[in-house]
Amino acid sequence: MATVTADQLNLPGLDVGASLTIFDVARLENRWREKGSVQGIQLELNTVEEVDAAGIQWLLIMAARAKPQQTCPVICSASAPVSEALRLMGLTALLPATGEASHE
Repeated sequence: MATVTADQLNLPGLDVGASLTIFDVARLENRWREKGSVQGIQLELNTVEEVDAAGIQWLLIMAARAKPQQTCPVICSASAPVSEALRLMGLTALLPATGEASHE
């Protein structure tokens, strides 16, 4: 199972960075496809400082892709901004089992 961190996917060259916005999603999606549409991705988003609706949509797509393989949770850890955005959108089910942000 591959691991996506906020700094890089455990696949060479996919740098998520500190934001998950409309400006990042196309790049992330292209990199995911370049890697052969890797299944079983787990996201560690504890260093994401900025997230918008496009970033949340991408997380929903990744969760939907993981569902057939039953590789839950897709999000292993989430920063306060990611957790808050998911809470405001009624998507707390995407958060780790504790339902709280992981602050490291």
